[in-house]
Order: sequence, then structure tokens, then C-alpha cells
Amino acid sequence: MKFIEPGQFLLVFLVCSAHVVIHSSSGNEADRLSLLEFKNAITLDPQQALMSWNDSNHVCSWEGVKCRVKASHRVIYLNLGGQGLVGTVSPSLGNLTFLRYLFLQENLLAGQIPLSLGHLHHLKYLYLSNNTLQGEIPDFPNCSNLKMLGLGGNHLVGQVPTDANLPPSLYGLDISNNNLTGTIPSSLFNITTLAELFIQHNQINGEIPREIGKSRFLQEFSASGNKLSGRFQQTILNISSLAIIDLGTNYLHGELPSNLGSSLPNLQMFGLGNNLFGGHIPSSLANASKLFLVDLARNNLTGVVPSSIGKLKELS
Repeated sequence: MKFIEPGQFLLVFLVCSAHVVIHSSSGNEADRLSLLEFKNAITLDPQQALMSWNDSNHVCSWEGVKCRVKASHRVIYLNLGGQGLVGTVSPSLGNLTFLRYLFLQENLLAGQIPLSLGHLHHLKYLYLSNNTLQGEIPDFPNCSNLKMLGLGGNHLVGQVPTDANLPPSLYGLDISNNNLTGTIPSSLFNITTLAELFIQHNQINGEIPREIGKSRFLQEFSASGNKLSGRFQQTILNISSLAIIDLGTNYLHGELPSNLGSSLPNLQMFGLGNNLFGGHIPSSLANASKLFLVDLARNNLTGVVPSSIGKLKELS
């Protein structure tokens, strides 16, 4: 067996250490270049949010940027929401492979959502809401850690995503206030972790799929301002966790389930206004003791307002 002399060992150690440092800094340098490409795609920065993005400052001290505390100092956080930025979302952001939080909401960003964002495995929160983004919603199934996807308030077209287009453990999806068409895909509710679903103010038609009853953790479901038809979906009564239902301004019809309030004890907001519902107001609504808002206006309901509704102490 041949032993390494102490001097040789020190040399090997230094070479290996240097390799680690070089590798670490190269990752951080790649992040810096990716962010500079994003900056180049911004044509107007009215609040000068990107002024600190220059060679005089380390990338981890740039406004809106945060890095890992560990040695590699990779970018994990980018928040430029509400800055009035004009331009496009550069595909280079897809090179920020350690990114966990991306907040670009409430700007004037146009163009399409880059497909490259769908490859960010560490991404947890993605908010692009309230911009002027166009095109279809890209696929995000590879973003296996994604919990919140906010794309509302844009000019997006195409279909509502299915479970194949989204990560399996998504918690919240907001695609409201766009120009989406088609129906609500039944496979969307294979994502059983879904707790918040906002699809209001689009051009979505068809019936609410019975598969919605699979979403046992769903707390908020808003689909108002669409072209939904059919009767009140009975399987919604299986979702005892529901706190908010807003299905106003659609073409829903038929009678309301008699056991509505008994089946949804956690209901706080119940909006079915401006539809075609008939029959009586179910007296079981009084069993949903947390209700503070009920909107049944502009329907074809008959009969009397149940006196039991007077028991709802939270109703405002």
C-alpha cells in the first residue's frame, strides 16, 4: 500500500476544496445571468425596482431577491409584485433551479407564460396574477412541490387544466378573470389535496362534474360569472370542509337540495344569485351556523323565507 505524503495530501485537499468553491460560485453566477436576462426583458421600471441589479451589488442583495443561507447561495426567492413592470417574463427564470417563490403579480407583464417555469422542481408558490399575459396555461406537472398557482386577472385562453397538467399535491389554483373556455375537466378533481379553486369570470360552460365530490379538502370554490348549466351538483354535499361556494351568474337550474345546510356545516358564504333555480329555500340552511353571507337573489325561488334562518347568529 502506498501512503500519501502530508504535503501531497494538503495539495489534494486544496484542489478538491477549490473545485467545490468553483462549482458553488458557478451556480450562483448562472442565477445572476438568468436574472439579468429577466431584467433585459423589462422595458419599463417606473419604481426603479431593478436599480440595484448591477455588478456593484452581489445578486443576493438585489431588491426582491433572496438566496440560500448555505454555501452555494442559490436564488430561492424572487418578489417583484406590484412594481408596475412593463415587459415580458423571460424564459431564463426557468434556469433558477433552486427557486421556491416567484411573485410577479400586479405588474404589466405581457406575452406568454414561459414553458420553462414548468421545470422548476423546487417551486412552491407561483403568482403571475393581474398582468396582461396571453396564450394558454403551460403544463406544471414537473413542479412537484408547487402548492399555490395564481394566474388570475390576465388574458389567458384555452381550457381549464387537468390533473395531467398540474402537480399532484396542489393546494390552490386561481385562474379567474381570464378568457378560458370549454368545460371543467372531471380529472381536475383527482388532485385530492385541492383546497382553493377559483375559476370565476371566464367563458366556461357545461355542468359541474360529479367528480368534484372527490375533493374532500376543498374549502373555497368560486365559479361565478361563467356559462355553467345543469342542476346543483349533489356530490358537493360530500365536501363537509367547504366554507365558500360562489356559483352566481350562470345558467344553473332546478331545486336546491333539502339537506344543504346539514351536509355543509362549515359553510360561511353561499352565493347562487342570478341563476335559474326554482323551488323553495331549504330550511336546513339554518344548520350551517357559520353562514354570514347568503345570496339567492335573481332566481325563480318561491314560497317563504324559512323562519329558521333567523337562528343564524353570524349572518350579516
